[in-house]
Amino acid sequence: GGSSWPAGAREAFERFVTNGGGVFILHSANNAFRDWPAYDRFIGLGWRSKDQGWALGVRPDGTLHRIPPGEGGGTSHGARTNRLIHRLGNHPIHEGLPREWMTPEIEVYTHARGPAEGLTVLSWTTDPETGTGWPIEWVVSAGKGRVYNSTFGHVWRDEPNPSNLRCAGFQTLMVRALQWLAKRPVTLPVPDDFPGREAPVLRPLPLPELPTGTLENRWRIEAPLLEPGPPGAFDETAVKDPSIVRADGRWHLFYTARGRGEYTTGYVSAAELGDLPRSERHELTTIRGKASRYGCAPQVFCFAPQGLWYL
Repeated sequence: GGSSWPAGAREAFERFVTNGGGVFILHSANNAFRDWPAYDRFIGLGWRSKDQGWALGVRPDGTLHRIPPGEGGGTSHGARTNRLIHRLGNHPIHEGLPREWMTPEIEVYTHARGPAEGLTVLSWTTDPETGTGWPIEWVVSAGKGRVYNSTFGHVWRDEPNPSNLRCAGFQTLMVRALQWLAKRPVTLPVPDDFPGREAPVLRPLPLPELPTGTLENRWRIEAPLLEPGPPGAFDETAVKDPSIVRADGRWHLFYTARGRGEYTTGYVSAAELGDLPRSERHELTTIRGKASRYGCAPQVFCFAPQGLWYL
């Protein structure tokens, strides 16, 4: 949906693809540009109304059947669930992978539609509500170019680290697909933690390991990093895009917290990263009144050679 690109950008993109470029369509990128016929050809199938092209269904034996425009529904999906992915064929992206594996929290697109020409379905699964089979990954030949399209990789608001991006299966497929799109040999080996039939495999989120005296990492966190203050101190504690600095043998956290209709920029320091939530908080500045709605997170770094800090 949304506005299309300017004509010059569309033409340049079409030349890039047909002259041999590679395009990775990540999840809802196949929802876009419903008024751009060349884009429809490149993606093969996308989120479209029931009259906007063919749909491909998958029978239990893995064979495909074409659903004409106007027959069946428009594209939709049910609740996100863990689904068993079934591999089709022996495409280089899938070489060495198991024939089936479990993926977490995926949206199964039913009746994805488009020209469905020059298209090869790589994998499929069943819709949790109807039990019918639908493509999950497919590739399209577009002139000299290549396109990889899938419904993996769902991201939504308030989900900073969604499970299907942490999936060992998705991460492996993404790198392998990019190698294939670049017309390079697919060299990424099948990792030991690639999921099997029974359960998905989620990779942990690593903590930053930073050298002493340099910045310098900015990260988003899922849960509050600060312990609650005295009663009534904060009606909500929202730590906004904090800056974490490692300098002088200590960890330093600069943050913005909201409470009582104001934004307070604060600072905590500790020798160990895990001690930051229990460290004493120091208020740097408070923004009150109407301006408080524009409170923002500080960006901080330390330039070690001169011992200078920048806020």
